[in-house]
Amino acid sequence: MNTNKATLFFSLGATENVLRDTLRGMVERNILFNKVIIIGNTPFFKRTDGKEGLSETIRSILSEFPQFETEILDTGLDDTYTEAENQLFFEKVVLKFEQEKLLTNTIYVSIAGGRKTMSALLLAAAYIAGVQQIFHTLVTQEALDNERLYKIIVPLEAINIVPVPILQLDKLLSHILTDIDKENKFNSSVFRLIDQLKTKDAFEQLNNYIREQSRMRALLEVYQREKQENKRMTDVTEMIVGNILKDKLMHTPLIKKRVKDFDSFFKKIIEKEKKGEVVSQPFERISDLMGLRVVFYNTLDMQDAIKKLQASDDFINANSKKGKVLFADDRTKEYGYKATHFDVKINPEKRIELPEYIGLKDRMCEIQFTTILAHAWAEVHHEIYKGKEMPGNAEKTAEFKTAADELERIENYINSLCIKYFKQPSLINK
Repeated sequence: MNTNKATLFFSLGATENVLRDTLRGMVERNILFNKVIIIGNTPFFKRTDGKEGLSETIRSILSEFPQFETEILDTGLDDTYTEAENQLFFEKVVLKFEQEKLLTNTIYVSIAGGRKTMSALLLAAAYIAGVQQIFHTLVTQEALDNERLYKIIVPLEAINIVPVPILQLDKLLSHILTDIDKENKFNSSVFRLIDQLKTKDAFEQLNNYIREQSRMRALLEVYQREKQENKRMTDVTEMIVGNILKDKLMHTPLIKKRVKDFDSFFKKIIEKEKKGEVVSQPFERISDLMGLRVVFYNTLDMQDAIKKLQASDDFINANSKKGKVLFADDRTKEYGYKATHFDVKINPEKRIELPEYIGLKDRMCEIQFTTILAHAWAEVHHEIYKGKEMPGNAEKTAEFKTAADELERIENYINSLCIKYFKQPSLINK
């Protein structure tokens, strides 16, 4: 890279004299560059005699500035009128930025000439590619009128070169692409992203990511603010469930509690929305943000505990449409997770007015009932497959089915031993 070189990108349309005004104004203000790349659509590079080449006016203007190397970027378009034409114009400009950045460390952009759409697209491309400065050229109305009427070249004092505020997004977008591009197709390069995808698709990914990040920050703020109260909800739920089951089962179950970490919470929202669900109020929609897992030593205790929990009036269904009796959601799967879930809220008619329950009225908690063997099996199964579907390999499928069947056989044998030797009153009719 030659660090002494700089390039000016300039969009050009039918008003060719703006090129002269811009170059004169920038030279006068000591904005130094070595090369000018003139970007335009095909009709503006046609000669009046219909032959290929620059118009007489453009050639005349450029002859006044022999110190500049000149390059023409003909977009190949007749106009930037349709969305497809704008996309193609943008692609060509961004890729030209990439090529030029390999040759020089300084790039200037002028948005003074051409269609308004060309100026807007050039501005967007400059933000994304990362440039040194962006300029616009303003000429007094009197000078423009004199030029048009009397063919008088605009005097230097009538030209104003205005710096445009710049956003250097190139480094930020590289970080964003690192998050989006899990397969490393684009090597954190926005240029490569736009080169390999249609522009609309590329920016749809970027915009979705930015919207997602903005939404994530807003939700994180609420999550952090409510974290302590959510933890208190799990403590209260653990206490109530423990009291309901205390000394009423053959074995005292293990109780594990947790508030879902934010990354898992947000990932679940995104997964639901990818399936077409609308999650407009995630803290009300995601029922397992707070969770209690109750692990039993045998299925008989678990079945008995389900009935006792449903018979109590300490909780109500989180979803009021499910009625007053707690809804037991059987989550048993053939090869993996086996459990019964309850999505609950504290019953406002019984406890919620007491001081220790203030602030917990509308908080949901998921209560999971499972057996210790099913709990162990779920952990092993999850670690092997990380939530993916069972593979198509028939041998592996058979192996996992055999293991699941064997666990069920052992659980049934444990049940028979419990009935024979413990003979709890609650198990007589089982």
